[in-house]
Amino acid sequence: MNEFIKERFSYLADNKKEDAPELNVSYGIDKNFLYGAGVSISSVLINNSDINFVFHVFTDYVDDDYLKSFNETAKQFNTSIIVYLIDPKYFADLPTSQFWSYATYFRVLSFEYLSESISTLLYLDADVVCKGSLKPLTEIIFKDEFAAVIPDNDSTQAACAKRLNIPRK
Repeated sequence: MNEFIKERFSYLADNKKEDAPELNVSYGIDKNFLYGAGVSISSVLINNSDINFVFHVFTDYVDDDYLKSFNETAKQFNTSIIVYLIDPKYFADLPTSQFWSYATYFRVLSFEYLSESISTLLYLDADVVCKGSLKPLTEIIFKDEFAAVIPDNDSTQAACAKRLNIPRK
């Protein structure tokens, strides 16, 4: 599994909040969504100061400016951000479309790779802005389930179905 990851950049919290739950959050993005992931991470942190977060960003591109920004965010919010630089050659032959790049597969990679070291993971798309508490997600107890999933709202599903030319039931 490590052959997919070319390099890892870790910006770790200095001190974890005592008696606060921990939540691991993953993003699978390409260069076009690095800024969006940064906005999403900031929105999560602004609205959830009572949670210790570890953000895992799986991407095929980083530069010094992005790494500096992630480092500054980690320091400002006393959080952990780990960036995994992915080797895209392993994904070049997988099916893609005009709407989904090979970076779509990074979310699968993130679950597989991180399952070796953590037991729960929240995946967020880079265009998700958090407007409230995620604390209830830290209280979910999984029994025989391996995922908790929520659908988009009806209007978003309808718009996506139309755009992708997928019939709705």
